[in-house]
Amino acid sequence: MQAQLSVLAIVRRSLGVLVGNLGLFLLLAVLMAVPSTALSDGLTELFLQLNKDVLAANGVLIDKQIAAILCMGVADIVALPWDLVVKTLAVAAAIRVFMQATAGRPVSMNDAFSFAFANFGRLFKPFAVAQLIIFIGSLVYIPGILYGLFYAFVAPVVLLDPGVKRVLRRSTRLTRGRRGRIFRTYLLFFPFWGTLALLGPLVLPNMHFGIAYAAWTLNALVWFVIVMAVLQLYVERMDQLQALIDKREADGDAVPASD
Repeated sequence: MQAQLSVLAIVRRSLGVLVGNLGLFLLLAVLMAVPSTALSDGLTELFLQLNKDVLAANGVLIDKQIAAILCMGVADIVALPWDLVVKTLAVAAAIRVFMQATAGRPVSMNDAFSFAFANFGRLFKPFAVAQLIIFIGSLVYIPGILYGLFYAFVAPVVLLDPGVKRVLRRSTRLTRGRRGRIFRTYLLFFPFWGTLALLGPLVLPNMHFGIAYAAWTLNALVWFVIVMAVLQLYVERMDQLQALIDKREADGDAVPASD
């Protein structure tokens, strides 16, 4: 069993894999960010126009800033199914790249996409459910953080331990004792993520579309670093469990069944 790495060491390893395969990750980030941003912006403009043509024309007046926030919120909800599909494929591809790179095996775009599409059917439901719960919880902030910690291992569980049926429950159990380190991993990137989450929807729509696309692409690259860091915490946890199972078997003790 390997020694437990610090959060900074784990993040450095993730960054190393990202930089070593930057072209592939940049393509994944663009595929995540650009269509999603274009769809969300287009829907926002459509809803703003409907507000002007329908509500305002019939005497229902809403403050411009409030209307803009509401339209952006509704646009994000409408675009959510597309985001979940793309994010499911992206997280599977990122995990494949990391596992191949750290094992010293060749990393190719074709292999990453083939792995993502081959596992999409198994991964989409539990991953989408977890993301929806986190999204709803984030509306009041604190529950969103807690659910994000509970379900951090959902994708690794599905992709690396395909026999598990209760994926969300398994993730919740496995993150016990790891949630502090997962939270610290998120916290390292909060200055960037927090600023973009708070100011991005308000500032970026008024800037050149290229700047918005670049900002959300960078956001996706940061997300990949976190995905790979969390993956390492999952592998570390599984190594520790395997060591415990081996010790119990050697001692002749009963081994508890997994979920």
